[in-house]
Amino acid sequence: MHPQEVFPGNLLIDGLNLEKSRVMKNQVKMKGSYELFLTTKKNEILSLDQSSWFALAKGQRGDIIVRSNSHHEKEKTMNQGKYYLVLFNDDPDFRDLPHLMLEESTGKFREWILPRNLPSDSQPRVKLIKTNYTISEIKLRYHMINKITKTQERKELESMSRSSLYKLAKKKNVKGRSKMDKHDLVRALSD
Repeated sequence: MHPQEVFPGNLLIDGLNLEKSRVMKNQVKMKGSYELFLTTKKNEILSLDQSSWFALAKGQRGDIIVRSNSHHEKEKTMNQGKYYLVLFNDDPDFRDLPHLMLEESTGKFREWILPRNLPSDSQPRVKLIKTNYTISEIKLRYHMINKITKTQERKELESMSRSSLYKLAKKKNVKGRSKMDKHDLVRALSD
């Protein structure tokens, strides 16, 4: 899903007409594919793009993520999909810290917070905060591209025609959409 320029100053993303002036300062630092697997020694390993490996461990003060190498005997894959390493900035829904967003089998992205970024040569182990928060890819992309709060999203939806709302509801498989008036469609799409 790539944004299309509708007319100067606006973007059309997944049927929503958004003003470019609301572009956030959020930065996508890395993106690609990941695999989270369990080794034969029962260690969890995170592989990013099959070029960077990290061991996940319990530290004295919580979870940590440690730089590793590719020499691991895999027992089973626990999860795999797309990932984004995003530095959110002034976003009301996310702390101003690096976030590793990992796609799950449900299609939603799980949030991991990395207060000191990914491990590096100078910091081979860093704190990891695994949250229970998940977000759809569409909403994640909105946050990565545009600053859009629930109120702004609702206003954008309210400015659309009923037929445009219906098409968007059909695309998102909203049940009962054919019997909904414009107000109901806005409510169903913004919840």
